[in-house]
Amino acid sequence: QVLKQCQGNLQSKYPDHQLVSGEGDLIDTALAAQALAQGQVDVSTAILGPGVLAKMYGLQIVDRDLQDASDNLTSFLLVAHPSYGPR
Repeated sequence: QVLKQCQGNLQSKYPDHQLVSGEGDLIDTALAAQALAQGQVDVSTAILGPGVLAKMYGLQIVDRDLQDASDNLTSFLLVAHPSYGPR
């Protein structure tokens, strides 16, 4: 769902990045963020989710407010593993 709500902005801002939804447990953004922090997914992977995930798992916020609809009350952030550096 999160990818659908941000797809236009992501394609516009990050045209060279592959947009892939998680599978299995990684469809849950919190579990995906935890897996990223624990090195269970490649550090070049970015996660869409609430800012609290970055704080909880020590991840770097790369971008904010990525939702396509400005009246959407859910805010999405793009976070990355700190060792991967800014994009």
